[in-house]
Amino acid sequence: MAGQVEYHVLEIRRSDGCDTGPGYWPIVEPAKAPKKTTKDGLEKVTRAKPQMVRLEADDPRFVEWRVKLGILLKQEISPEPHEGLPWYVEFPRGYWLYERSKVLWVSGYPNKSKLFRTPQEFGLHLLWLLGNSDDRKDCCCIHCNILPVAKGATGADDELVVVKPKTTAQPRGAPTATTATKAAPAPAPATTAVSSVPAQPTPLSQVDGAVSRAPSVTASLAAAPAHGTPQQGVANTAPGRPPPSTAPAQPAVTQATVTPVASLAVQGAAQQAKETISLLFRTGELVWFTNGQNWRLGLIVQSNGGTHQVVPIAHGMIIQPPVSRTDKDLRPFYAFTVPPPMREDLKGRSYDEIPWGEFIKGLAAGPNPKGELSVLVLDASKLAALKIDQSYSLFTKLSQNDMPAYWGVFLGAERIEIGDTLRVAAPQNYAHEPGVYLGLEAIVLQPGQGVLYGGTLYQLKEGPTGQGGVGESIHEQGLPRALREEAVWRKSVAPDVPVDYRYLQPNAWFREQDVKGRFYPTHRLAPIMNPQLFTDAVQSRNLAQAYPALNGRLDAAAGAAKISTRKANRVETAGPSIPHGIRFAFEPYVQEEVSAGVGGVAADARVGGSQ
Repeated sequence: MAGQVEYHVLEIRRSDGCDTGPGYWPIVEPAKAPKKTTKDGLEKVTRAKPQMVRLEADDPRFVEWRVKLGILLKQEISPEPHEGLPWYVEFPRGYWLYERSKVLWVSGYPNKSKLFRTPQEFGLHLLWLLGNSDDRKDCCCIHCNILPVAKGATGADDELVVVKPKTTAQPRGAPTATTATKAAPAPAPATTAVSSVPAQPTPLSQVDGAVSRAPSVTASLAAAPAHGTPQQGVANTAPGRPPPSTAPAQPAVTQATVTPVASLAVQGAAQQAKETISLLFRTGELVWFTNGQNWRLGLIVQSNGGTHQVVPIAHGMIIQPPVSRTDKDLRPFYAFTVPPPMREDLKGRSYDEIPWGEFIKGLAAGPNPKGELSVLVLDASKLAALKIDQSYSLFTKLSQNDMPAYWGVFLGAERIEIGDTLRVAAPQNYAHEPGVYLGLEAIVLQPGQGVLYGGTLYQLKEGPTGQGGVGESIHEQGLPRALREEAVWRKSVAPDVPVDYRYLQPNAWFREQDVKGRFYPTHRLAPIMNPQLFTDAVQSRNLAQAYPALNGRLDAAAGAAKISTRKANRVETAGPSIPHGIRFAFEPYVQEEVSAGVGGVAADARVGGSQ
């Protein structure tokens, strides 16, 4: 029949709703008072108190709310939000939609006086109900968990509070349903069309998490990067590593006399860190971290073994205290994709173009400060993440010449250092080879060209050693640390599954835009990303399938411009997205540059590791 739309029905079986049905909000008649006469002789009329009018279940406005909630929740928790039937969300038991003073309100929250006024506000509470946490601190709705605004932030009300996270705004073009052909919910969660209780924290597009699980680029040991670029050849920067006989000769680049910058003690400490630094999460990195059943974006300000202090990003005027998280509570930034802003007036704009202070003050004085500000915090975290991903800063200068060398770089979200293994766009001559990676041996700043990353190309290829392919087979001990760990782990869990480790090319150089990010050993990343997939892959000996899908740099932000801006240090990169005064507790060998003022970089000034 024309006009009908078919939906998948999402039944939320857990509820804290307290609305008992008709009569929960009784009709209150105005108290009769003695008639009073005003000075002009007119009789004073006692006005009736606005009533909560319970809507019928088939009221078109009620249907529209359930459709809008379906759009929001599908965008938040569905792996493929743009595929399949639209969702239709039944209100949990004990919640109902009312009208009062021509405004719609959701009633049923345990505190009777607290009502939800928009699908976005109610949707946040539904996300918590869909999870398995009983702690209201894990809920991001405007009634369960609130954050204070910094003193003086509003200019009008210093005691104003705003919520942490907020779901995405209602997408444009949302259907207004008058009829809905609903698929009957199955009796058990295991057979329902839409799962209502995720086993793992669900990636959510909100300030308290933010993402659709839709990586743009898949990094797999069994599949090569999809595209490649020509490389520039320079002299080998790895002393003592003879090139294989199969490697083509590379023209050398003439370099000026090198003047050491970092002290021998600093360089020694950096060399030691090559074998001890975490291969998962590092101080200064942008990560996703859990908050109950949700995800948030933040910067690691201090790490101690597998425990990390993380500062949520958004804007420093909104107080968001650091939180402590372990490795299992974090995900690399490139594990998820950042959705666009909810507010139309923020779309297509960069973080630094937006007068956040004015927005926060204006919304704080508005009729719905908590709801509106929470949306702004969400969008601020998204745009701050894009800004960070489109920026870089160098640290620990090793030499001073026309092309100064550095020990490390904060490239977008990640902290990269000499000794790391990088996921890269394979060169043209290896474009069809699977599992090509760069063992990083040099980071050089080339005037006018940006940062160049040099080292040796390696390949991990499943199959008998020495059988087919290009390059020279080598022992696992000749691999950089991350690949060496990968090799040792594979041999330990599946000795009968041969893997060929090949030494493809020395002196391979990559431009910044061809570096996708760090390579994470499978046995470190996969168990926290998808424990069941990891277990199944080990049991089936199909180890390559255990490696999680990851975005490449600048792919994790949908529609991000392929540009990069140099910053002096990590604090300058974060800018106002974190509170003023936040410092990163780096290792002593991490020596950042000093900011030279707004928009400037002091190339030679350095800041010690603990700022």
